[in-house]
Amino acid sequence: MKNHTPVSSRSLRRARVFAPALLLALLAGSLSAQPQPPVPGTWQLEFEDTFDGTTLNGANWKIGMADAGIEGVGGNNPKNITVAGGKLTLKATTTPVVFCGKSNAYSTGEISTFLNFKQQYGYFEMRARWDTATGMWPAFWLMPERDDYATKEWFVNTFLKFNLVSSGITTVTSAKLRMKVVVVGNSADSPNNLQTFRVADDSWAENTITWNNQPVRDPRFVDQKWGFTAAPGDIVEIDVTELVQSEVSGDKVVSLALSDSFRRARRMAFYSKEAVNIADRPQLVVNGTTFYPTADAIVKWGTAANTNYGSTGEIEVRSAYADITDSTYTGGMEVDIMETLGVWGSNVTSHALHWDGYGSAHQATGWGPAPVIDTGAYHDYGAYWANGLIEFYVDGVKTGSYNNTRAMSVPAYAILSLQLGGWDGNTPTAGVNNKTFDIEHVRIWSGTKSGSVPATTTRASDGKVSFGSDYSVYGGTGSVGNRVTVANGGTGFSVSGNGWIKFPLNYTVTPDTVLEFTVNSAAVGEILGFGLDEDNDSANAKRVFQLSGTQLWTGGWQDSNNYVSASGSVTYTIDLGTYYTGPMTCIAIAVDNDAQNKIYGAFSNVKIHEGADPVAIGALNSGVAVDDSRTGTGYLMYSAQNVVTRFGTQVGNADHLIAVFYSGGQWYADKNFGQVAFTPVSTDLLLASVNFTTDTVTSLLGASGAEYGIVKGYASGDLTFIPNQWAGAYNANEFGVTGTTFTP
Repeated sequence: MKNHTPVSSRSLRRARVFAPALLLALLAGSLSAQPQPPVPGTWQLEFEDTFDGTTLNGANWKIGMADAGIEGVGGNNPKNITVAGGKLTLKATTTPVVFCGKSNAYSTGEISTFLNFKQQYGYFEMRARWDTATGMWPAFWLMPERDDYATKEWFVNTFLKFNLVSSGITTVTSAKLRMKVVVVGNSADSPNNLQTFRVADDSWAENTITWNNQPVRDPRFVDQKWGFTAAPGDIVEIDVTELVQSEVSGDKVVSLALSDSFRRARRMAFYSKEAVNIADRPQLVVNGTTFYPTADAIVKWGTAANTNYGSTGEIEVRSAYADITDSTYTGGMEVDIMETLGVWGSNVTSHALHWDGYGSAHQATGWGPAPVIDTGAYHDYGAYWANGLIEFYVDGVKTGSYNNTRAMSVPAYAILSLQLGGWDGNTPTAGVNNKTFDIEHVRIWSGTKSGSVPATTTRASDGKVSFGSDYSVYGGTGSVGNRVTVANGGTGFSVSGNGWIKFPLNYTVTPDTVLEFTVNSAAVGEILGFGLDEDNDSANAKRVFQLSGTQLWTGGWQDSNNYVSASGSVTYTIDLGTYYTGPMTCIAIAVDNDAQNKIYGAFSNVKIHEGADPVAIGALNSGVAVDDSRTGTGYLMYSAQNVVTRFGTQVGNADHLIAVFYSGGQWYADKNFGQVAFTPVSTDLLLASVNFTTDTVTSLLGASGAEYGIVKGYASGDLTFIPNQWAGAYNANEFGVTGTTFTP
């Protein structure tokens, strides 16, 4: 979870623009071409940036959040924010940078949609990957914007244009923008902010430009002056050398925008090109030569958004404070859709919610670490937001859920940030240098999902379990700070925090009962376990199977204690009836970690049934070929892997059957022209015993036990074994087989 200090956040927003082809498709009623969230529902794509081209889209994004500042020890540096190859890259470097008046030991990048796009409810998604290094702190999150940007009329930007076409300048060694001050507001407790931006579109005209038609600026500002003091008549000078050089290498027309994108509410006014005294007018001094603007104008928001101010005697920069009556953020939450620390490793993410401000009333809850195999590869991180509900998803799998009236209920803007530092020992070093957070797309849909969590836990006739919202604490105590997330449709669930949980389910375990389930965990904590139980006591008769954990739980079965943290999804099949029998009343889960963090257990594909599932024997082809000189005893064995591939046996042999024998402490497979040594695997099964000397065969139907590491016998099936047969006809020393399935 974010370890915030009371610093204002930055935000981003974007106007929605359709390409002509997409517009035609929409007019034709064809919405099928639109990308869709991984969650079924009725959706309308409202915001999309796939980061094509080479420039960050200023109609979508700004650097930073709504207000000044950035968490951690890295400062926002425009040079660390790039777009290329269909991706946005936020890069960490060891370059010191001053951002919003604060000196930072590292450079990094953070952008947001503040002033460009905000939305209440819907599905929010980012596709991204990142480098892992201690100190990295990538995140995709939402912040509320509840005051509708406060007094819009106070938002004032300035545009300036200089024509260098006839200048003869080809190389720029120095370029300074110089403006004479009318008034500059500033104070120690409320410093001002003046930013200079490049404008690629030079087509704007002084007598027609307004707030509503102003050209888009590159959000990677050229210069920032923070908390500067200037008296009337002083000259404010801004270094624009790199910008002017790029324009001189192009069309030789320089367009600039001046703005305060951090809502400092400090008026900064300068003389315009309409000033009577030519010496008072703005100047662009290039290589010592002075140029005056061919156009300048201010634009204002609010009721003046369509008004042109191209002939005023002053140019101005100003923005509005947030509504201070709502500054405690009690009306909504911070939603961390994806957040992780480099110190946690390369296979986890987390989700978190914060509300009631960041002071003494601050509250928070979190989920994680949710398993993500290889965060260095691209994955989809999303959140579904509805009235009173937040759900988190990784690659379409629900990994967290919060159903409460405290869920955010006001519009929010989106943030992409690579902060550095944080908590939990995530102190950056030189190891973060040139490490990146790469984003392929951000998409935001309006709409409502379909499907929900069942009210009750049930078991189908085939043994599959569907989980409901009827879970409760297992064991009475010890379940503190847990978060249970049940998948839509009840296909699985996850537990994080410190959870001893049970789902009600009545089932009588017999000697033949089998329990199957799949587990995935990026952090196993002290005890990770799964099983059935007949009561609410985890300390009496052993019922739960410990799968992993730093503690050895003597109250749980240890035969399956072999799950490796962050190893991905692993399926367990446990012959439950060999451990205990009798009527059970619940499925019991242990996700235990007294620290209430760094543990996460995801369970799916749960099935409780009698005996194993039938196994298809596969193509029987001509039969099972055996070396004609073979003597002694052995078996016909089932191999899940094709025997020709695995052992190099006779072509024409049955796909999954082979003759085997044990000799001198080693298993051998008969290739019909010799033998090959092999090591048994867990899926190998002895189906029939063979006397090679007399060419006789006996089915092992109903047999049990094991022979030198291979399970012997099967429960049922339609298999028939025929000695001295090949391809359906008599052939000495071979074995024919008929049938389709067997049940282990």
